[in-house]
Amino acid sequence: GWKGSLLSGSAATFGAISAGNWHNAPSGLNGVILDHASAISFFDPKYTSLVEARRGVDRMKWRAGNITKTDVKIFRAELDGVLTRKEKGSDVRWDGLVRSVVERHADRLEFLSEWLATERKNVTEGIVYARRSVLEMLAPYFVVDSIPSDYKTNLTWLNPTMHYCSTAYTSHLPVDAFTPQERLLKGAVEVVMKEICRTLGVVWLDAFDAEEVQNETEQRNKLARWKGEVERLMDWLGWAVWVKCKPACGPFVSSASFSSLCALLNFPDGTLGAVQPATVAI
Repeated sequence: GWKGSLLSGSAATFGAISAGNWHNAPSGLNGVILDHASAISFFDPKYTSLVEARRGVDRMKWRAGNITKTDVKIFRAELDGVLTRKEKGSDVRWDGLVRSVVERHADRLEFLSEWLATERKNVTEGIVYARRSVLEMLAPYFVVDSIPSDYKTNLTWLNPTMHYCSTAYTSHLPVDAFTPQERLLKGAVEVVMKEICRTLGVVWLDAFDAEEVQNETEQRNKLARWKGEVERLMDWLGWAVWVKCKPACGPFVSSASFSSLCALLNFPDGTLGAVQPATVAI
């Protein structure tokens, strides 16, 4: 017969959280491939009732159940069109494209944010490395021969850089083959990139000649402005990759009566348990 102890409830929960953590990053397995060309999104701005319902509301409380009957009719029409049309779309791998945007910018923005948030005695060093970080992100899109001598007042010299930066992931795509759902995805990627590039551009215009500044108060004011811009951008993006334990956990701890690992709160122990779901008849 059976010998030894069975898993306790706490041990089973610990194992479940550990298993869940294995899936924090994309696995690369293609057992299930989503049809993004047919994916209907309730974030489509044509569902105006949901746009208004999300305005000023915490992400944790966004609900499709806030949709109005008028927008439900629009949803049904879109769903019917997706299910009955013959066009298959462009075959663009939207999951890979979106992942590239996140992977290219997430770590860099997080590093820049933490660098700017760090108190340091050597403010000049802070200026130099922050400026370098922004330069690294914008450098592939620079048109260097457009920098005028009056760059402080004539800000149009950065416009070509902003254009190439914001369209880097979409300018080459076969738009003519897009479904309406793919056009929404393209627009979403461009909106995200436009805001990332705009924010970096704002910081860069202020940082362009920042290494020449010698006054420490002015240097600290610059760092504070850049910090505010980067933090506002990251809050607006709200990428899941930034939702993690800070500081990160140390080495795995285990003893006869205690084990621990780093994991975000989940239902029913986390805050989701206090949010009441909304319902709607579709």
